[in-house]
Amino acid sequence: MTRSLLVVVAAGAIIGASPAPAEPVSLESARDLVRRGDILPLRDALSRLRPVPDGEIVEAFLEREKDGYLYRIKVLGRDGRYRDHRANAKASASGDGP
Repeated sequence: MTRSLLVVVAAGAIIGASPAPAEPVSLESARDLVRRGDILPLRDALSRLRPVPDGEIVEAFLEREKDGYLYRIKVLGRDGRYRDHRANAKASASGDGP
């Protein structure tokens, strides 16, 4: 009984420690955030990425995470492989990631 309780408590602690899932941001909300100066437009956030993605952007979306906003960008490289990039959307931030 004690062992089973310990396993349940340990599992609960692991699940409780998991990061909260990112929430997608609607296009309308993203536009409002850009207008207010809370986040960068996607093109500006892309210009801060290092290394610069080489290829064609096939998907990009904005998410709200615990620490702020993040653009997730999928790029189809010239070699035919997909690569995922993250760009901090915060207007005052610099560099890649949150």
